[in-house]
Amino acid sequence: MATVLKKKSSKLVKGRERKFKVSAINVVLHPHSEKLYVNFFRDIFVSDDPVKVRGQSAVMIGSCFSMNDGRDVDGLSGVIYKFFKLDASEPWFDTKKKSAADRREVSKISIPDHLKPHLEEFSYVFFPKGHRLYFVTKRTGGQLSANFLLSYLERVSQRAEFAKYGEVKFTIEPDSDAVTRILNLKRIKSLSIDYYKPNPDDQKSAEAKMKLRLSNQNVKRVQTKLTEASNKGISPDDDTKVLAKIASSNGSVEAVGEGSDGKIVSLSTKSHPLVEEVGYDSNTQTERGSLQSFVAGLHARIVSRK
Repeated sequence: MATVLKKKSSKLVKGRERKFKVSAINVVLHPHSEKLYVNFFRDIFVSDDPVKVRGQSAVMIGSCFSMNDGRDVDGLSGVIYKFFKLDASEPWFDTKKKSAADRREVSKISIPDHLKPHLEEFSYVFFPKGHRLYFVTKRTGGQLSANFLLSYLERVSQRAEFAKYGEVKFTIEPDSDAVTRILNLKRIKSLSIDYYKPNPDDQKSAEAKMKLRLSNQNVKRVQTKLTEASNKGISPDDDTKVLAKIASSNGSVEAVGEGSDGKIVSLSTKSHPLVEEVGYDSNTQTERGSLQSFVAGLHARIVSRK
């Protein structure tokens, strides 16, 4: 009997396609050193006590690998774990009886403390040079918001063992057009620029000049608010535009003004985090491999425009 060969259906081929979204966080330490950033991130990894961030949801860095034959300064990658950190002492609910569970039934439950339910895994890449953390923020069946991960990093870095690093600042990287949309408002009634001392790699950049200026004045944070003098609105000059650009990755930029339709709007870089969509073939690439390939170019663009 002749063998019948069947063509793969288009549905099956389409099933190979996977998509995820990427966001980023800027990590700033002083003094500047790629090795310092490596040590800091690895210390976060070895600090393996899960941090409860919101409700019962907790997170921790689950793995940390060098991306280039042991050269940590070229980049680190791994997986972030998000799961439930349940408090077994809290009341339990009996869905059959539709009432609080009987204490005797609850006492029979025995789940080892090291086992946590509702696990979600998210790949990440951290570049010490340019000190940006890139991570999968959303995919089918899972979401790790930038604010959620930011809260985790802030809480971990406040532990006693991280005191040696001094003050650490984290800023969610905004959408590349966020500042442009703010500065291009039809009328800017007020403009607030809030930023911490940056720590750039390029010593000739505007960020480097600002870092030197703030260091010479013993200043770590700048808060500036501009208010219009008349109903013509604020006309940001080049210096103000540069400050806004620096603040976008090292703090925040906010404005109140009129949009093109004449309606009053409030805009903030905090409300528009960077979100990039990535597609890959799961038959030939892993999520982490695809993330590494994509963020190499994204990182170059982000760092070069500062």
